[in-house]
Amino acid sequence: MSSVNEHLQAGLAQHQRGDLAEAEASYQLVLAREPGNLQAMHLLGVVFHQRGENARAVELLERVVKSAPRAAVVRVNFATALVAAGRAEGAVEQFRQALQLEPKLVLAAQALASLLLRMGRLDAAIEAFRVAIQLDPKAAAVHNDLGSMLLTLGQTEEAERALLMAAALDPNLVEAHSNLSRLYLDAGRTTEAVAAGERAVRVKPSFAAGWNNLGNALAAQVRHREAEAAYRKAVALEPDSPLLVSNLLFHLNYCNWLSPTQIANEHLNFGRAMDGRAATQRRPHNQIRGGDRRLRIGYVSADFRAHSVAYFFEPLLTARDRERFEVYCYADVRRGDAITERLKNSADVWRTTAGMPDAQLAELIRADAIDILVDLAGHTAENRMMLFALKPAPVAATYLGYPNTTGLPSIDYRLTDEICDPIGEADDLYAEKRFRLKRCFLCYAMPGNLPEVSTLPAEASGFVTFGSFNALAKICEPTLRLWSRVLEAVPGSKLLLKSRPLADGGTRAIVAQSLNRCGIASDRVEMLGYAKDFQEHLDLYSRVDLALDPFPYNGTTTTCEAMAMGVPVIALAGNSHVSRVGASLMAAVGMGEMVANTEAEYVEIAKRMAADLEGLKVMRAGLRERMRQSELCDAVGFVKEVESLMFSLSPHARGG
Repeated sequence: MSSVNEHLQAGLAQHQRGDLAEAEASYQLVLAREPGNLQAMHLLGVVFHQRGENARAVELLERVVKSAPRAAVVRVNFATALVAAGRAEGAVEQFRQALQLEPKLVLAAQALASLLLRMGRLDAAIEAFRVAIQLDPKAAAVHNDLGSMLLTLGQTEEAERALLMAAALDPNLVEAHSNLSRLYLDAGRTTEAVAAGERAVRVKPSFAAGWNNLGNALAAQVRHREAEAAYRKAVALEPDSPLLVSNLLFHLNYCNWLSPTQIANEHLNFGRAMDGRAATQRRPHNQIRGGDRRLRIGYVSADFRAHSVAYFFEPLLTARDRERFEVYCYADVRRGDAITERLKNSADVWRTTAGMPDAQLAELIRADAIDILVDLAGHTAENRMMLFALKPAPVAATYLGYPNTTGLPSIDYRLTDEICDPIGEADDLYAEKRFRLKRCFLCYAMPGNLPEVSTLPAEASGFVTFGSFNALAKICEPTLRLWSRVLEAVPGSKLLLKSRPLADGGTRAIVAQSLNRCGIASDRVEMLGYAKDFQEHLDLYSRVDLALDPFPYNGTTTTCEAMAMGVPVIALAGNSHVSRVGASLMAAVGMGEMVANTEAEYVEIAKRMAADLEGLKVMRAGLRERMRQSELCDAVGFVKEVESLMFSLSPHARGG
């Protein structure tokens, strides 16, 4: 008859080979003979965890910890099982106790740091990573994780040092190269971002995140066809990743060679797939019906900070009817700022949700009994599409952050207007039912610290300066060809481009080549990158006489900023929402004459405006106040119409 020790050794050998069923049988034989054998219990708990039977693993490993409280490695495995079972707080405590028992236990330090990172407890995670690095200075992966987190927190210089150290320690660590690509892109060093992304996918062609980050860098250099190919490669490698698919879908809005129908169909295909995956995970809602309860509106965004979304969202908070509406903000904000605090103080309830899993956030929203949940991101960065697929509120809507359909059948409504989405057009290209405001779907909260509007620059320079401060990714060659015609129609005129990627010499060279192909001489264009702050950015409008809106992806915040600085904007109305935002904004300030329906009209408007400097001077002097008094900045009127719509969507509101 085999001894207990023989069964235990056999189980260990089977376990090491990955034969989990055989290992379990051997460990069970040990426990049948010695029910209190802690080593067998421990190893059997590890087997359960490895098979995904986390409840059984937690139960067994907890018994071992109670019997052997000073066994640090057992606590590490117990903590790992707790993480898998969704009990992160308990896992943090177990990792910390393991480190108290064995302060040099590298495995525990690294696992604790990674867990704190996933939980969004970034300050604690940074300290834990630093402890792990002290224990093992040559752990490339830990340097990489620390660098990635510091990058998220905006500590760029230290992040770069950590990531470069990771890449030096292990040149084949693709995550380090990929994170360096992210870092360089955020810093406007786009040529380096492309190079780092290319290194990542060269080292490991099957690394989906590397292809995604390479796509981001290529898009910033207006290399949209190459970017599309990189995004599609990422999605092909990980087709079930909502994040990767979202990045591809967002990029398609820049792809002028695709029709609105082609772009919409890709969104709808994504939505159907997500809906199918989420269907079995949906849970009942928890609405409180009737009575005098206020309607509960929940807004979900990672952009409750100094971001374009915040400038248009804030009126919904500050001008709301507090007697009828209770606002919950679910803030996926990792780095807050003064605007975050301002929004937080205006909300009824503020939930910090960065790092919270979608399923956990869905349960929180159900517990909050939200009536209408509003997505403010669409497929932009750090979105929560999977959360909305779980349908945590009875009514869901999407608004503001994304210029296309989400594709999700679980999102019931999309808030828009009659200019961006004309009645009766393209209804089959949206998963959501479109609710069209009769006014512009945007309301702009004009900043209170704007510089003074300057005099008309053409008076001093002797020539008209056209300008665009839009994201460089929007300025593709069809746009440049049209702007070439504008410059030709206005002799002596010049073009001023400002965008963060233009701080990079390699990117400027790529744009210069595009300008040359489109017939724009280099001596007629100036390219600017960084402004040190928001004030300096706005001050640069003192050099611009007329702003040019790009297409097919129009400007939004940039258009509003130009007008607030007295600079009128010429827009071209296209055939989809993304290319009609300019037309909607111009209509909202009563400047429909600045909107062209054809490229020829666009050129003609520019020519006419440039020829009337006196009229342009008068317009400049009065445009800010005209905008302030317009529908675009009428927060009270805007919110009243939106709230009327919101109230009509829920049967649970007072009087509903």
